[in-house]
Amino acid sequence: MSLDKVFHPPAPVHRALAGAVDQEALDAPGQLQSRHGALSLAPATPQAARSLTGVVARASSQAVASRRAAAFADYRSLSADRQIAATQAVPLKMAAAQAPATLTQMLAVAPQAKAEIDELAQRLAEPHRGTVLRGPIKSAVRAQQKVDADYGGDPTRLKDLVRNTIVVSAPSMGPVTESLRRQGAAVKVIDGKSDPLGYSGVNSSMKTSFGIFGEIQVNTPAMLYAKQGGEKVRQQLGDAVFNEVASRTSVPGGMGHKLYEEWRVLSPDDPAAQVIAQKSRTYYDTVRADNGY
Repeated sequence: MSLDKVFHPPAPVHRALAGAVDQEALDAPGQLQSRHGALSLAPATPQAARSLTGVVARASSQAVASRRAAAFADYRSLSADRQIAATQAVPLKMAAAQAPATLTQMLAVAPQAKAEIDELAQRLAEPHRGTVLRGPIKSAVRAQQKVDADYGGDPTRLKDLVRNTIVVSAPSMGPVTESLRRQGAAVKVIDGKSDPLGYSGVNSSMKTSFGIFGEIQVNTPAMLYAKQGGEKVRQQLGDAVFNEVASRTSVPGGMGHKLYEEWRVLSPDDPAAQVIAQKSRTYYDTVRADNGY
């Protein structure tokens, strides 16, 4: 039985074996002559030519078999963990060398990058009894719109193709934010006193090991209730937390985003925009005060 039928090597080892074939079996007679100068490759008769062809074929076959056996022996001599490493070496190097440069490539690795930031967010939230809202991967259409509008057509600058939100109590906002900084995230703290609409929270972005950015936001249940409200936030926070916030808050939930949508289509200098901004600041201030911060 041939070696090929009893040994099915992993890809990198297979490439080593294939190299033996490429080097020997594909040699032309003229090349063999240059390496074995004593051998004449100018036969006098057709019969001699056929005989010489057989000699070359057998020599080539023996060389291939020898090299295959050596490669197999080298592989078998490795420990189990080093065999695994050998099979992974080439793909890992390729992944590192081929960082996503187009939106299509970025979307291809987005699920893995999403899992990475979700795991990190969960790890940071757990000591503070927080929860993680795992937002969906941004759609290709919406991502392209943002790339064109905000980044001059450069998709590699997109920070929130994958994203999530850590939800913790107000006292835990600071510690979680510091933990993100220690993880290498670029952190932006949004102060309700200086934000044009009075919104407060934390935005952060970090480069994942898959070559694209991920966004992790941090906020409180009260601010999510104020910004979005509605059944979706109830499902995200759970009935108990949602009802607790609603019972403490003297204004209806979900007004924050509605006011933002009205404000963003106007010039900041427009008197109507200024009225909306003031209404939004008062709204968020009320929510924070009602919830003790």
